[in-house]
Amino acid sequence: MQHLPLELLREIVSLSPPSTLAALRGTNKGLHDLITLSLFRVIKLKDTVQCATSLEVISQNKQVSELVEEIWLEVVTVEGKNIHWRRALQAAIFMAGAIGANPPHTIRTLILENLSALPNNEVYDTQGLCDVLGSLEVLVLGVVSDNKLSEGGFLIDTLRDFWECTVSKQLLPPTQANLASLTIKSDQEVGCVPNIYLSTLCFPNLTSLSLENVLFGEMEADRFIFKHGTTLTHIVLHTCPYILPEDYHEVSDNPSFFWSTFFRRVVTDCPVLTSLTLLNGYGHNHRGLELHRKLHYSYCDTDCGYILIEEDLVGAWDDMRALENLMQVLESRRMGQDEETGH
Repeated sequence: MQHLPLELLREIVSLSPPSTLAALRGTNKGLHDLITLSLFRVIKLKDTVQCATSLEVISQNKQVSELVEEIWLEVVTVEGKNIHWRRALQAAIFMAGAIGANPPHTIRTLILENLSALPNNEVYDTQGLCDVLGSLEVLVLGVVSDNKLSEGGFLIDTLRDFWECTVSKQLLPPTQANLASLTIKSDQEVGCVPNIYLSTLCFPNLTSLSLENVLFGEMEADRFIFKHGTTLTHIVLHTCPYILPEDYHEVSDNPSFFWSTFFRRVVTDCPVLTSLTLLNGYGHNHRGLELHRKLHYSYCDTDCGYILIEEDLVGAWDDMRALENLMQVLESRRMGQDEETGH
């Protein structure tokens, strides 16, 4: 294999799974150097003892750690207060801090899946994590509530503290300078109670935003999108309901309370947006909803929490027309870009 052209070797390496690369890395020096560049650019691990130990070993190897640009960390520990998660995250912080001490090497992507919605100031308050976040171009926060509440269950104080303090004041602010892509996913509705204080933040380079289970309707999410309307080009909304007053029947015929108003404003206030994706996460879970229906409404019951509205609302009749108009505008923008680039 060592006699193959370098370009072909690079192609083989780029298409090979990490397990194969790890096995080939020790076969000869030429392959070792080439594979090392590819193998350690992206680090994917779970919150296990083995993964935490491996990350610590990598972090202590300066030549290898400087190659890391992207870290994926998925929490799989359900019990034990996520001890290994904290250890793995601390190792990631240590490694990223070591990388940051040797510019221009920085961590550009951090993906945290199944992050427990429990405040953890011991980790989140560290200067090392702040430095890591400050270098990011891509951040994914996938949050689980760590409880078994069914729909309409009470939102516990720790859940509120996590979103309103840990996320809003510790994790997101340091990323403002360089972040280009932000993904926030939650297993419960957030954006009202608990809130995410997004509108106070400013990301001058933000082009891509993906939200899951985040509430809309003159909420922080709406204001955040319109605040970044001059930079956002791609938006994904997954199971994001529009929140209505508890006495929603009194406004059911007022279009200003519905998705149609949001879509029309996107046309005018997001002039560079070219892609909007709406994903439906309800369908089979709630009786009476069509599987193809993508626009949802909820209200907050003071005793039961968020309740999905399954009935047809007069004010929502214009939603699909407004959405179709928005999609036509986005298609026109994409076609205009293709003409400019000659595609």
